[in-house]
Amino acid sequence: MDDGAKWRQIEKWVADLDAAAYAEVAESVGARDGKQGWDPRPEQTLRNSDVDWFVWFLRAGRGSGKTRSAAEWVREEIEEFGPIRVALVAQTFADGRDVMVEGESGLLAVLPERLMPFGKDFHWNRSIGELKLGDGSYLKVHTSEKPGGLRGPQWNRAWADEIAEFKDADLGLQADTTWFNLVAGLRLEGAKVMITGTPKPVALVKAIVERCASQPTWIETRMSTVDNLVNLSAVFKAEVVDMYEGTRLGRQELEGELLEGLGDFFDTSLLVPAHTIPKGRRFRARCWDLASTEKTQDNPDPDWTVGTLVSVDPVKRLYCIEHVARFRARSGARNDRILATALRDNLAYHGGVKVFVEQEGGSGGKAQIEEIARHLDGVTRVTGARPTGKKADRAQPVAGSIEQGRVSVLMPTLTDEADPTSGLEWDFQAMTSELTEFREDEKHAHDDIVDTLSCFWANSPKRPPPDYSIAPISITK
Repeated sequence: MDDGAKWRQIEKWVADLDAAAYAEVAESVGARDGKQGWDPRPEQTLRNSDVDWFVWFLRAGRGSGKTRSAAEWVREEIEEFGPIRVALVAQTFADGRDVMVEGESGLLAVLPERLMPFGKDFHWNRSIGELKLGDGSYLKVHTSEKPGGLRGPQWNRAWADEIAEFKDADLGLQADTTWFNLVAGLRLEGAKVMITGTPKPVALVKAIVERCASQPTWIETRMSTVDNLVNLSAVFKAEVVDMYEGTRLGRQELEGELLEGLGDFFDTSLLVPAHTIPKGRRFRARCWDLASTEKTQDNPDPDWTVGTLVSVDPVKRLYCIEHVARFRARSGARNDRILATALRDNLAYHGGVKVFVEQEGGSGGKAQIEEIARHLDGVTRVTGARPTGKKADRAQPVAGSIEQGRVSVLMPTLTDEADPTSGLEWDFQAMTSELTEFREDEKHAHDDIVDTLSCFWANSPKRPPPDYSIAPISITK
């Protein structure tokens, strides 16, 4: 008999037990549990709260015990209200599996054996992230890499971990994001979601903190690393806590403070998520900002070579950021990567992508453009684009378009597997982080993506003027 047949047989057997029989079996199995006791600090539990809450944000520093707190909360909910359905949502599948379920403070470490009478290997399918418990409760790992996977399923409870690291955290509470699809699925009895994480100044975290301050059913508790020092290793205390305590980074990562980002130029929460390539007549181009350096001991954080693919409907002035290629390489390998990207664009868009390369001044800049043009000869035409004016002035049209809600972003992992663009994986957070940190009249560690966006806005077709010769005549009396 295979595992699937065994599981169906066990499910039927459990379903046929009456309450008294199930309690007797649970008690006999529970005697073998031997799980470590749970004696939470006041901020680690809401068991004594008289608030009928919907969202609980446990905002905490590194090593403060937030994972154990959430795992124990899930256990308590299952034991009191089970069988229930629980969504486990993480940044990546590996995070959900390795931390939330299999981690030292994860679910497998706290769930009693009476809920897994046939052993964790039987109940836990780590390849697909499914945990089926003996009482009929069902837990499933979902990720921000595929927010569409949260469409359809319904849940009684949810645990969302490290929401600041979600791939679409910079889009806030918008529709079709990981967060929206999660809460839209909390449609079953007693729906609640617990959030755990170290805060960062991204749109999703800021929006949730604001709601916790204004909505009675949204609760926030705070924990710091210091609160849990007794359970942390001496090495961690010496090498991590002592190094960062009292610093800005320490206030965020150890004390769980929500610190505002350095920039206020771009509002990334106004970017509109897109899940399909825009249709219709559009001008499409990839704009490159070149660098020719790799990491070295003397230069551990060199500039990036960035090529941003953007399209626009020139009439409606609706923009879509469709892909960002971002890498570090010396000139020879860099040119090969640019060629490979051009070939990929041609395949995905049937040759309809123009190429602009930001051109430095003087003969050196001209020679660099000619070098790239020779490398891409026969594939696509390369046009040099020489920037003029201050960097912030060039970026103003981009920021204005975002503020007006006219800029969408093709989400990296949401393209159809049958679509040739599905291989165009890119680091969405690198873009939003750079936009968030960009500030007027200041030097930035990296602003290459901003430069490529400015390049596109400067070189895309202008909106055509109306044709008054065919406009209807207005007659007033």
